Amino acid sequence: MSRIGLPPLGGRLGGVSVVLQGGPSAPSWGIDGATSAWRGVAHADEPIAAIAFTTTRRGTTWVKSKLAWGNAVFLEVGRFGDAEAAQLLLTLGSWVWPEVRPGTPAELSARSQGRMPPEGEIQVPVLEWGWSHSTSIPVWGCGDPATEIPCRVEGATGRLIRVLAAATASITIDLLVLPRRELRSRRLKNWALNRQSQDTVPEPLRHVLCFGRVGRWPPEVKRGQRYGP
Repeated sequence: MSRIGLPPLGGRLGGVSVVLQGGPSAPSWGIDGATSAWRGVAHADEPIAAIAFTTTRRGTTWVKSKLAWGNAVFLEVGRFGDAEAAQLLLTLGSWVWPEVRPGTPAELSARSQGRMPPEGEIQVPVLEWGWSHSTSIPVWGCGDPATEIPCRVEGATGRLIRVLAAATASITIDLLVLPRRELRSRRLKNWALNRQSQDTVPEPLRHVLCFGRVGRWPPEVKRGQRYGP
């Protein structure tokens, strides 16, 4: 059991090896000479998507990656603001690993519809064209996340992967990776569990994996959404 109470998922949702690796990125918050973020990818041998759970003293929130053709999930954790009341910016998006070439607009349009370019695979444009999801989270006493996140973590689909655990700031980030084959596309590059897999996932996680792109944990039930048996 994790801090947020999620048991490992078995069956077709679990068992695929995942490696998360990365490191400090170039400064991106307008502070010359200062590392501002940790950037990396969680990659597997088949297409995947992921959802990140961030726990602070105010509770837990979650955000999904967007769904595309990548066998990896791009992850960036950045911090901005003063030490007493900072914001943590978490960005997730689909990615192709190892690195491949960027595509032309025509290739990107065709690839998003499932057609492989004749010249070979192209990269998902995470920070452009709306292929990523981001969320901003208030934190207190949080230093540079790049100094707290390991350079390499091994895990598996269906199990939480601990990305960040800063005890002094009372913050944790856990990543839940899922196989792309067990997900179905929804509007705006969002995703939900295949109907065949829904019955294997307990509530309230089933609700999170079937609705929305960002929210609080436990999730808020909205009108018209099925929750529980």
